[in-house]
Amino acid sequence: MPSFADTFLQRLDAVLDGAGIPRGAPVLAAVSGGADSTALLHGLVRLGRAVAAAHFDHQTRNGASADDARFVAEACGALGVPCAVESAPVADLARAHGRSFEEEARLLRYAFFRRCARERGITVCATGHHMDDQAETVLLRLLRGTAPRGLAGIARERGEGGLRVVRPLLGFRRDELRAWLEGEGLAWREDATNARPVAERNRVRNSLLPELARAHNPEIIRALARLAETAALENAHWEREVGRALAAAARPGGGTPLRAFSLEVLRGCSPALRRRVWAALLEEEGRRASHEAVTGLDRLVMEGNPGAKYTVDAALGAYLGGDCLCLYRPSAAPEEVVLAVPGEAVFNGHRFSARRLTRETVEVQGGPKSLCGPGRQVLDGAVVPETLLLRGRRPGDRFRPLGMRGDVKLQDYFVNRRVPEPVRDAVPLVTAAGDILWVVGHAPAARAAVTESTANIVEITVHDAD
Repeated sequence: MPSFADTFLQRLDAVLDGAGIPRGAPVLAAVSGGADSTALLHGLVRLGRAVAAAHFDHQTRNGASADDARFVAEACGALGVPCAVESAPVADLARAHGRSFEEEARLLRYAFFRRCARERGITVCATGHHMDDQAETVLLRLLRGTAPRGLAGIARERGEGGLRVVRPLLGFRRDELRAWLEGEGLAWREDATNARPVAERNRVRNSLLPELARAHNPEIIRALARLAETAALENAHWEREVGRALAAAARPGGGTPLRAFSLEVLRGCSPALRRRVWAALLEEEGRRASHEAVTGLDRLVMEGNPGAKYTVDAALGAYLGGDCLCLYRPSAAPEEVVLAVPGEAVFNGHRFSARRLTRETVEVQGGPKSLCGPGRQVLDGAVVPETLLLRGRRPGDRFRPLGMRGDVKLQDYFVNRRVPEPVRDAVPLVTAAGDILWVVGHAPAARAAVTESTANIVEITVHDAD
């Protein structure tokens, strides 16, 4: 039977071919200097693949990380491989940004990889994650409490800001990679901190997994890797189902609320699909799909009555309309912003634009009514001063909506218009001299309405801010 040393290159080549990476296509190798990424680097070179390397120095271990950077640069120089090196004080930056070391390191590393790839016209980055890394990741997630999606562990490939990141060594064991390097007489760097039982991953790697292998299953690494592979296949299936469910449930939204979805469609989904839907929605809005948030949304939809709401965190909430689940951003009354006429201003996440038009110009475009909508309104230019004030609602606000005979409280207007309480503070108001001229997304004030005698018109448009 051929040894691993005899088959490593063939297996690596097959994985790259299976990933659809053409032989002539350049690959950026993320090289730390450890055994796994060093094996990857030499493997790519020996296969004749076009390769460039990138190394990120985290400025750790009392300067030892700088030795890793020199090692990688020298190894690449000997191989004739272009190598980019970048360094940053990750621990200091993590403290300054309020992030964990691991999170800060990952953000900086991949931003660096994207720059390197872009500068060289490369679209694929390969990392040295292997089967033991996969097993450790799955076990760590189990210990911390993961949803079924998390059992997929490290993805074989994923997108990273336009860069395709692949992990061609996930089918290889750590010991196999080291044995190949030793057989070829190739050196690598050892990170002494990997042996210290301070980090949770180190304790899993050096204590828990060996104990599980000794006392329960000698093939625990492969068993966990197979679990990850199966979970990844199931995730791909569920992602398609989630996409179909969200497409079927989506209702016109935008602005306030952010997004709306049919309760009938959502309630018709199986419990398993619904939980995947909540996780997808949370992540699309940049929130973590925690067990608490997923179950909270599920209870809201399945048990809540119209008007019920659930707060995910300070940046995202959900409420039940008459027949829809609505997502919104909790908001206190925003600061006031001046809008010049003509001019632009950003207010509460929206970009407002104002311009003055002649009656003739408006008629050519189809008349005043053609310029009106939830994010667009025309007002009588004689009523609109050179500057407007954009603000949120205040206690006691009143105005006379177009089409009504008398003034109404803004609060009562919102109730009659069925504007949910959680989002009323976020509805922008266009005002002048203390008077409301337009409740954005709703009616203009009667006093500012365009009439037959209006000669000059002010058009205001509202878009999401970039």
